[in-house]
Amino acid sequence: MRRLGGHAGIMAIMMVGALLVPPLQLFAQSGGASPSVQAFEGYAAFKQGDHARAYAILKPVAEVGHRGAMIQLAYLYEHGLGVERSEERAAYWMARVEEQDHRD
Repeated sequence: MRRLGGHAGIMAIMMVGALLVPPLQLFAQSGGASPSVQAFEGYAAFKQGDHARAYAILKPVAEVGHRGAMIQLAYLYEHGLGVERSEERAAYWMARVEEQDHRD
């Protein structure tokens, strides 16, 4: 029987190991959830009344262009929930939603 040594042996072990790690565990190790999952978590925080947490979750997701997160962020700003009330910021986020709608 031939032994795999050096780089080839390490690569073989890594490939077998990768097959054994459950897909969800790999997803968690990838550095975080998808924007849609994060937006859902932000909405869940909003529904629980934790508006500051909702804002903290939703803002980065909105910044990468997630439509639902942008709308929710606009709502938080419009009503001053978890953030200082700002009609200007609310309008900014809704304008980004509209821009995105026109591009699609």
